[in-house]
Amino acid sequence: MKEFLLTWYGITDFRSSLGFEKSGPILGAIADGSYTDVIILGYTKHGANISEDEFEKELKRMQEIGLPDEKVKFTYDCANCSAAHKHFIKFIQSRALEMGKSLSITFIPVSLSQLNDSEGIYAASVHALQVVSDEHKDSLVSIFLSPGTPLMAFSWALAAFKFPSLKKRLIASSDPRKPPVPIMPPQEWLAWNSKKTPILKKEGENRFDVIYTLFGEQRIPAFWGIKQFETRKHIFITSANYDAECMKRFLPELCEFEQCKVNPYSPQDVFDKIIVHAERLPWDARIGFNLTGGTKLMYAGALNACRKLGGVPFYVGGKNLELVYLDDFTSEPLKPIEKVETFILLNSNGLGISNQGRSDAEDEESKKMTDVMWKSKKGMNRIYFEMEQMEQRKCYFELSLENPKEPELSALSEGPFKISTKTAEYNFEDEAQFLTYIKGGWFEEYIYNHLYPLYEKGELLDIRHGIKVDFDNNAKGNLAKHYDYQEIDVALTDGKRLFIIECKSGRAEIEQIEKLSTITRYYGGIEGRGILAYSKDPDSDIILKKVKETPNVDMVFGENIIHQIKKIIGCEND
Repeated sequence: MKEFLLTWYGITDFRSSLGFEKSGPILGAIADGSYTDVIILGYTKHGANISEDEFEKELKRMQEIGLPDEKVKFTYDCANCSAAHKHFIKFIQSRALEMGKSLSITFIPVSLSQLNDSEGIYAASVHALQVVSDEHKDSLVSIFLSPGTPLMAFSWALAAFKFPSLKKRLIASSDPRKPPVPIMPPQEWLAWNSKKTPILKKEGENRFDVIYTLFGEQRIPAFWGIKQFETRKHIFITSANYDAECMKRFLPELCEFEQCKVNPYSPQDVFDKIIVHAERLPWDARIGFNLTGGTKLMYAGALNACRKLGGVPFYVGGKNLELVYLDDFTSEPLKPIEKVETFILLNSNGLGISNQGRSDAEDEESKKMTDVMWKSKKGMNRIYFEMEQMEQRKCYFELSLENPKEPELSALSEGPFKISTKTAEYNFEDEAQFLTYIKGGWFEEYIYNHLYPLYEKGELLDIRHGIKVDFDNNAKGNLAKHYDYQEIDVALTDGKRLFIIECKSGRAEIEQIEKLSTITRYYGGIEGRGILAYSKDPDSDIILKKVKETPNVDMVFGENIIHQIKKIIGCEND
């Protein structure tokens, strides 16, 4: 009788084939098993083209002299291309022979629209099982959940329901150096379909009595479950490393909160603790499972518990960020997050909002002034220099923008501080206010003013200028109640993602990219986007390269800067 191993392969497996890891999950499974056939699915990225010769030549260089950062970049640049697939399969075949394993290896390249293409992943999983079912119905099939993405793991389990006559089992491994273990006895698999409680899936209905939520580093996925459904109780499944207490503030009034600590690398522990907890629920309780967070093995254990309890599993993700039901892959739009503050308060620890920033429209005269400042931007560096170099500094300054191409700075003996254009004059209360505006405040206002119409049209749900995040020390008995922690130039949301725009009127620096990337991920989660806006063009190719290598940050500059920002936030087409 043939024995099949069905699996996707992922980055850890690929790194092992490159010599950057000692072993990978697939190699570990083959070493431990007695498989006759291995079917490996590989995500093939659109446009990832590199010849086999180029690949092998660059790999040899990486293995000989490559630095750690270069190896990481090489891995991700080359992963999911045809040359990488061929290299990986040759590696597996070679290592299997060294182990004395006689097996047939079949590789199936899978072209997906995106890494979380649920329909494409599910179709590929069904196809692989269909290949075995058509020709080897009496075979034993082991479906390996560990390699690949969590959605790939779910798809394997769900695709298995289409083939009740196959002898199959789910296996997973928390460590590639250890053999995989079965997740649940095969005879219980089909109990899910017969036990499921019929639940209507209509937006806005109170569909569940209780929702179990896998909770980890990312909090926004957990929040979507709270936002999307009205329910009596939320139970957060988490580990010792993450405390879900921070989610209590977001629960509706009278909604119960509870958390259950599990071993995040033991699917059996996750399964057992959910089942024990659910024994306290009414026999006819309607149960939802938010399976978006946590580890892959938490997914596996929770999915089996969901099936056992007749619950409904769902996942938040995909290119358009929507809620996908993992029992039948139907989907629905997410209810929007209306305020910028929600993202910040959700993702920060012990932080609050000391200044909510400006959220109203600027007056027309101020808009005109920032537009003139934008036209004068090329001369502003000279103005900054002149202000710093004046030997006998007077008490007051006047900036003349009557000729935007040649702004002029004057030091006056009498005030106030002011900016004058052909048609108007603008006065400032003091030097600090004047300097803040001159040295970049105008640019923040220019960006804000030109994006604000998107909020008025409803394309943005919230936009803020100058929002300040603070640390509240009052709870610890300190005399000072608040400390400013972070100021954000411009923040906005379309209801699904948080966008943070950092406005720079000076020279572009590498540190600015790294800082914005950290801030964006901290406040906006993995879906957050940072935008570095420069009033002058970057003067270094290294800056442009660094931005391309930073997945959550974009850079905009040039005369059509507003158009560029609108494209990034999805409010303007090419």
